[in-house]
Amino acid sequence: MEEAKNTGQDIQEDGLIVVKQLPVIEQQLRAIKDRFEIEAREALSLACTEETLQVVRKKRAELTKVFNALEAKRKEAKKAILSPYEAFEQVYRECVTEKYSPCDKKLAAKIKEVEDGLKEQKRAEAEAFFKEYCVSKQIDFLTFDRLGINITLNVSKKSLREQIKAFLDKVADELLLIETQENSSEILVEYKTSLNVAQAITIVSNRHKAIEEEKRRKEADKLLAEEKEKTIAKVDEAIETASPPKAVMVDPDQDDRPTPKMYRVTFSVMGTLEKIKALKEFLVKGDYQYDQQ
Repeated sequence: MEEAKNTGQDIQEDGLIVVKQLPVIEQQLRAIKDRFEIEAREALSLACTEETLQVVRKKRAELTKVFNALEAKRKEAKKAILSPYEAFEQVYRECVTEKYSPCDKKLAAKIKEVEDGLKEQKRAEAEAFFKEYCVSKQIDFLTFDRLGINITLNVSKKSLREQIKAFLDKVADELLLIETQENSSEILVEYKTSLNVAQAITIVSNRHKAIEEEKRRKEADKLLAEEKEKTIAKVDEAIETASPPKAVMVDPDQDDRPTPKMYRVTFSVMGTLEKIKALKEFLVKGDYQYDQQ
């Protein structure tokens, strides 16, 4: 490609824009400052009382009038200073900005088109190597995007291949580890989602622990229910087989009453510590005689 040539003299940035003169206003402001300080001191030295209130108000009005006049002059000066610059800015926009900006956008678009093409070519080559290496490692569930590799203009083909190889070697080693685990099929399903072998193993292990715990809980509840039914049956049987007490004639004049017949029923109870304590409290409050083994 031939180098771009200038048809005239090279553009020199220095010397193109020169400010020849600034408005001379500083000395006037310095003089105004000295005068205003004197006026302000005199105004502030006035005692403000009911008798002098009108005098203080008049002095303040005079100062305000001077300040407003200066503000008007300031705005005029600002306009006088800005007007030439605004005219210069308009010329600058027409001669420079409006010429440079479209040129820069077109050049940027051309550069981006070429750079995108180069990066796409690098990506295609990297993805082809990725697919070949997946086949060699018998990995059939990964896509190139899951590697998260950043393809830039500066990254080399060698660097891309090293990143791909390192990633797939790690996956292959983790797949071999999964094959040695109990419940390997479940772990593999989790691993394909996260690509985190430790997390996958932990998830499946915790899941099976929870399942076994639930099975044990249900079995314990079943045994407890069976023991409860057996105990109730024994109590019912003992009540049915026990001989009823004989009727005893009681002399109204006698204080002694016949002692009711006592029955012994033996059964075991299974329950939590709280339930056992509650049962014991019930027996004590009901004045039951019991033997604690």
